[in-house]
Amino acid sequence: MTIDELTKVFDGCGIPVFDTVAPAGTALPYGVFRITDPNNSAADNKTYSKNAEGELELYTLGKDYRAMAIIENRLQDNNLPFSHDTSYLDGQKVLMELYSYGTVTGAVEPVPEV
Repeated sequence: MTIDELTKVFDGCGIPVFDTVAPAGTALPYGVFRITDPNNSAADNKTYSKNAEGELELYTLGKDYRAMAIIENRLQDNNLPFSHDTSYLDGQKVLMELYSYGTVTGAVEPVPEV
């Protein structure tokens, strides 16, 4: 799954989900996803495919089972097995539901020179 495809997993789900960072003042609940652990595969002295771990952080005021179900169903429906952990961020007074999942970002294509 490419980054563009990953972005589309969460499009239109009813919860705003952003790549890497949410704009200041975004209302809760919202999510932020990012690639956290690139683990590329090599073959024939070249990078063959870009493999990565992804995370989605869902921020809520309290336990929001509806928002959690939306995110979990999107991950399941797109064949992204996940693990889940919850943290309370005292400084922001919000819950963070952390979803970690594996994804393959695809074969490597030559990058055009600038």
